[in-house]
Amino acid sequence: TLKQVTLPLTTIGKHRIRVELVGNPNEDNNAQEVELWITVPSGELFALDFDAEKHLGEMLQVNSVGANLKVLTDSLKPWSMEMISRLDRPQFAELVSATGFHLYTTYNMANGIPDNALYLAIGNLKFMYTKANTITPGKWHHVAIVIRELESDPFDGNMCNVEIYIDGKLINYYDIKEIGQALPSFGRKAELSVAQRLDGQIKLFRAWDRILPKAEVQQYNFQYCRDASGVLPAGCFAEFTFDGGPKNGFSYSSPEYSAF
Repeated sequence: TLKQVTLPLTTIGKHRIRVELVGNPNEDNNAQEVELWITVPSGELFALDFDAEKHLGEMLQVNSVGANLKVLTDSLKPWSMEMISRLDRPQFAELVSATGFHLYTTYNMANGIPDNALYLAIGNLKFMYTKANTITPGKWHHVAIVIRELESDPFDGNMCNVEIYIDGKLINYYDIKEIGQALPSFGRKAELSVAQRLDGQIKLFRAWDRILPKAEVQQYNFQYCRDASGVLPAGCFAEFTFDGGPKNGFSYSSPEYSAF
C-alpha cells in the first residue's frame, strides 16, 4: 500500500532521508536513502565577497562540477565554464583551481607576463595569457572559457584548443601568448575550487557539457540562464548565483552544490 508522507524539512542545510519497508521478506532490499539540500532564497541579489589576506584558505568548493568536467575531459568531450567576478585591486588572484586547470589574474609576475591579464595553466604544460589590462580592477567582468578539440595521441601527446571570452568578446588568437600543449586534469578526487586566492567578489559560476558558441556567450553575458520555471538550457549542468544571502552556507544548482 502506497502512503504519502509530508516531512517538515525547514532547517537549512543537508538532510538524509531513509525509507524502509516493514515486513519485507527480502531484508537486503527493503531500504532506500536520499539526500536533500535545503536553502532559503533571499529574494535579493547577492555576491560572495573574499579577502585572501585576512582569511587564508577561504574559497568556494564545487567538487561535483569538477567530477563532471573530469568525466568530459577523460572522454575527450568539450566543455565550457563561465564566471562573473570583480577584483578589489590589481592582484595575482586564483579564480579557478583544479589539479591541472588553473585560471589566474596577473600582477607583478616574472618572465614578462603583463599585469591585469588572464593567465590559464592547463595540465601544468600548456600556458596562455592575454594582453595587459584586459581585466580592470574594480570592474565586474564576465569570463567564459571554452575547452574544445580535445585530443590524446600516443605520438603527438595531449592537446586541446581554448577560447577565452571577456565581457562577451572573444579574445583574438593573436592577442594571446600560448606555450605548450596539454589537456586539463582534475585528479583522482576531481576537486575544483573557485576564488581560492582572491580579494574581490564572485557573482556567478556556470558550467556546460558542450561548446558554448559565441552567440550564447553573448546572450548570457552578465545574465542568468534559467528560464522562468527554473530550468537550465540544454548542456548547462550547473549555475550558481549565490543569491541565498548570508544565512546559507551552501549554494545549489540541482543536483550540483557548492560549499563555502
